[in-house]
Amino acid sequence: MAQQFGSITHLLHGVERHGVLSVSEKGIEWTPRSSEDASAVLVKAGDIQSLQWVPNGRTYQLKVLKSNGSIAQFQGFRAQDSSSIDGVSSKSWNAALQSVQAATKGWNWGVPEIDGNRMTFTSDDKAAFEVDLKNVTAASLQGKNEVALEFLIDDTADDRADQLIEMRMFVPSKEEGSIADFENAEAFRDEVLKIADVQGTGECIVAFEQVPCLVPRGRYDIELYRSFFKMHGTSYDFKISFASITRLFLLPKPDGVHADLVVSVDPPVRQGNTFYPHLVLHLHQETAVSVDVNMSSAELKERYGDVLTENLSGTMQEVLAKVFKALSGKRITIPGRFKSHVGASCVRATVKASDGHLYPLEKSFVFIPKPPTYVRYDDIVSVEFGRVAEGTYTTVSRSFDLIVHAKNGQTHQFTNISRDEYSNLF
Repeated sequence: MAQQFGSITHLLHGVERHGVLSVSEKGIEWTPRSSEDASAVLVKAGDIQSLQWVPNGRTYQLKVLKSNGSIAQFQGFRAQDSSSIDGVSSKSWNAALQSVQAATKGWNWGVPEIDGNRMTFTSDDKAAFEVDLKNVTAASLQGKNEVALEFLIDDTADDRADQLIEMRMFVPSKEEGSIADFENAEAFRDEVLKIADVQGTGECIVAFEQVPCLVPRGRYDIELYRSFFKMHGTSYDFKISFASITRLFLLPKPDGVHADLVVSVDPPVRQGNTFYPHLVLHLHQETAVSVDVNMSSAELKERYGDVLTENLSGTMQEVLAKVFKALSGKRITIPGRFKSHVGASCVRATVKASDGHLYPLEKSFVFIPKPPTYVRYDDIVSVEFGRVAEGTYTTVSRSFDLIVHAKNGQTHQFTNISRDEYSNLF
């Protein structure tokens, strides 16, 4: 017979979700209060490896360690609930409920211990906290001894909910007296990356070295796989799913030499506390490349038709754009009929203190490079031209502003546009 516990919180990625938990001979089932809040959680009896009973303030937490190395955490139990859970677990699941003491001294130093997918940070020989390394999206060295771990962001959680998104750990080397199992910070980072699988699985289809990137700034080695691509930089690495790509733009610069490939992603790429909903790759139009695609001609034909071949040759912008289009399944938007007074597809403009170029495309405005701004025409309520008539009775202002009011209440100001572009934009 199932036993039910009300007001139990399920912890996922550090976010608390409220619901009801029931235990039976079949396993553990947690149901959210509302179907809109979260999905139900079911842990089958055969998947339970061990159970831990951890004090958590005035309540207790049930930690379920599963056979695949993952963890399920539920909290809000009373002290007397342990006997009810242990009765079912010992009899039906062959897993006794173990009482675990948590570290309560508040020390911020200790020893990280990795077991399967879990990293437990012990202080005073007691567990201070535990994280699932499968939720790590990036791990990077910050100096000689510091490692920054970035975690998966749950975009379905309430906007007001707190989430663990980054953790920094100081890892001394063995020479400096460390008692951890890792030789130094680099070894710790490599172990985390191995478990987190940030490096990815499967074979790389095609790779490009040292591609200039304006957002985020730097040069990145780009490796493209079947379902995702990776960007390796000096300080940061990114792994981005093709499914998260929402739009692609190929925008030529007025100098006639460069073109920017804009990759819009949702959820945004995160670097520390900075979020990037648009990646801007800065490509030289005259740079010739020739790359081999690591896939048979028959498989290329089946998956991508005539878009990709075993060898791709051409300019960097042509080849990279073709690969992104094929692997993501997104069409590439290029400039349409608009021409500036010098024949370019954009006009020079300023957003806040950043100088860049504004592209009036067929269905949207795009401003690059910083901050990359995308505004659909369908989302615009009104457009205002500012400082058009400014000047004295003998002079006229040499520039004007374009102010775009969106339906969501946002206002985008593109300033210091040359007056020569007024008639073209108007």
